[in-house]
Amino acid sequence: MTDSQGWISLHRKIIDNPMWLSEPFTRSQAWIDLLLLANHEYGYFYIRGNKIDVQRGEVARSEEQLALRWKWSRGKLRGFLKALKNEQQIEQQKSKLINKIVIVNYDNYQNSVQQTEQQKADRKPTESRQKDINNNNNNNNNENNIGDLPKWLPIDDWVAFKEMRQEIKKPMSQLAESRMIKKLDRLRNEGYDPARLLDRSIINKWQDVFEDSSCKVKGEFSGMFG
Repeated sequence: MTDSQGWISLHRKIIDNPMWLSEPFTRSQAWIDLLLLANHEYGYFYIRGNKIDVQRGEVARSEEQLALRWKWSRGKLRGFLKALKNEQQIEQQKSKLINKIVIVNYDNYQNSVQQTEQQKADRKPTESRQKDINNNNNNNNNENNIGDLPKWLPIDDWVAFKEMRQEIKKPMSQLAESRMIKKLDRLRNEGYDPARLLDRSIINKWQDVFEDSSCKVKGEFSGMFG
């Protein structure tokens, strides 16, 4: 009989390994992925100018992002999350801006000594920057700290776009990310909505973003992105 007590060390960087995202997830892999995606300390980020607080043990990902990441249908994803909720493994907090999944008894899955040391190593001043959506202090986004991204960039969509690029085995280098952000900024100044452009590329699994009239911001709202 396998001993269910004790710990193994599983670094969060495993989710950056192409093998981790190479195939549709099993239910057990999806559960482990939620544990890996959960913040290990308080963090925050912005969506369209709105501050989103993410507490320890919370996962701030939309259903669309998780379904894309796990290569599941939205129906399968919702069924899985409902089962976890019924088993009192998670709670869900939904709003118009973001879907947050709260891991119940998150601390039970963490080695308190190891976590304390990790937090000491990772901790940096938070007043001067926005924290990574996953709050892993560059473990998952070592090429481009989310806190350094422009405020007009929709972080939720940007993270989903980067994940899609990894899934199609076309991850972006730091230079590629910088060029993509500059392109989005140019298109934004031409009246395009960066969120719509990114969403369109995510859905179609495009490596780039392209001008399209459906992604234009209506004239009366064009000043919102300045």
